[in-house]
Amino acid sequence: MSLSSISSGDTIYALSTSPGKAGIAVVRISGPQAKKVIGSMTRGLGHKEQEFLSPRQATLRRIVSYENPEDTIDIGIVIYFPGPKSFTGEDTVELQLHGGNAVVVDTLESLNTIPGFRMAEPGEFSRRAFENERLDLTSLEGLADLINAETKEQRKQALRQAEGGLKKLYDGWREEIIHLIAQIEAVIDFSEEENIEDAIYERAQRQVAIVSPQAGTTRDIIETTINIGHYPVVVADTAGIRGSDDLIEIEGIKRAIELAKNSDIRVCIFDVKSVTEAADKDADSTFNSFVQNLNHDGDTTLVLFNKWDQLAPLSSDNSKTTQFYQKQESMAISLAQKVGIPSAACCPISCMEGWGWNEMMKVLSAEIRKRFASQSGESIPITRARHRKNLNDSLACLDAFLALPGDMIVLAAEELRASGQYLGRITGKVDIEDVLDALFSQFCIGK
Repeated sequence: MSLSSISSGDTIYALSTSPGKAGIAVVRISGPQAKKVIGSMTRGLGHKEQEFLSPRQATLRRIVSYENPEDTIDIGIVIYFPGPKSFTGEDTVELQLHGGNAVVVDTLESLNTIPGFRMAEPGEFSRRAFENERLDLTSLEGLADLINAETKEQRKQALRQAEGGLKKLYDGWREEIIHLIAQIEAVIDFSEEENIEDAIYERAQRQVAIVSPQAGTTRDIIETTINIGHYPVVVADTAGIRGSDDLIEIEGIKRAIELAKNSDIRVCIFDVKSVTEAADKDADSTFNSFVQNLNHDGDTTLVLFNKWDQLAPLSSDNSKTTQFYQKQESMAISLAQKVGIPSAACCPISCMEGWGWNEMMKVLSAEIRKRFASQSGESIPITRARHRKNLNDSLACLDAFLALPGDMIVLAAEELRASGQYLGRITGKVDIEDVLDALFSQFCIGK
């Protein structure tokens, strides 16, 4: 029998600790009548009887038979967890008993005589936690992995996932996609009546800033969050640092300097032609104000020399080799040293040719990992085959969305919607009934 066919209106109970002789045994009861156990199967040890206990307070009680309250089964701890702030989201009672077989058997048999109570199926407590939105699907999978963990690293990874590490990541991506869908559907439904601008579709295709060859066009700080090396990184685009008479640009430069001082890593982009001209004139003072304004040390700055295609031919096959890049990288480092630019790393790139970009991202990922791996712990890897499949399907839909021309906006919205649905399947937001029974069958009856 699958869990989906079992009534969720029943009150369920089960032994949550391992069966067999032990120091203690925990019996868990959950459901609409769980609180009934306190009045019908427990008694106070003193003269004053107390039917309802204070929530989440461990209380020593006599555990008695439901049909014969004069028959004391055990003396143990009773804890009441009122819903929805319980593991299952329902009223829950835990009986902490001595772990003798006779105590456990008699307690379970007594619970079985209460009308509306039944023994829980494997994983049913966790299933109810999912249905009551106490845990998402990735957290439940993490919980299953935590129960089965045999090594320290398995335990650490499973705990991060059980605490919602994957849920936050995937839900964040899904929310961004939903936001984009809303923008595009606004164009489809209301563009003529509400005068919604046509450029909104282009903006949805991941362009967060207006790019212009004219210097001084960036004034405000523009931020976006992207995934670099499996870390969520806030990237801020600021005004370039240069001399200016424009009061608005001067304010933008001031803000850029303040942000740079407080940033964990600075990525500074230079036009390599201007740097080589300064180097030829031995005009290292050209960059003195840059260094002084940032007041930084080289360990936190990644320098990019753009337009490298103006210095070296990048169209040949040789330009794609590791040896060629390493040679250009050495030239870039020497150039930075000559004009007095300190840096943690120096990367030659060509945005026009798309050259050097992968190498630069590897360097940046390594810098991020070096600084933050010890603080935030290791990134959460993909632990299940279904995660990988849904992530690949979601990514394929995003690629299809980006490849569509602007006049195919309806298809673009469908690709985004499908991408979000694949992410939703991972956490259990949509269309996951087919994986639930397989997941919960991994749990023991008391979980």
